[in-house]
Amino acid sequence: MIASLLQAIENGEIDTQNDKVMQDFIKAQRSLGNLCPPNSELPHPEKFYTELFSVANALISKKKTPRDYGSHRTTLYTN
Repeated sequence: MIASLLQAIENGEIDTQNDKVMQDFIKAQRSLGNLCPPNSELPHPEKFYTELFSVANALISKKKTPRDYGSHRTTLYTN
């Protein structure tokens, strides 16, 4: 997750290409899942990690209001 966010920041895509950043994360997440042994499970469902990444992405994005920032920060730290 961190690598995907850092790559988006480095490429200047964090604020302008949210859909591409999300797609890149999902692709990386699925490829990592394919490396897991058969019948093994992650501690949380795939949707959990996608939501976590989305909130983290929103937190570091420059396009947010103080209210949005507070909401995303609360979600990140409580979930």
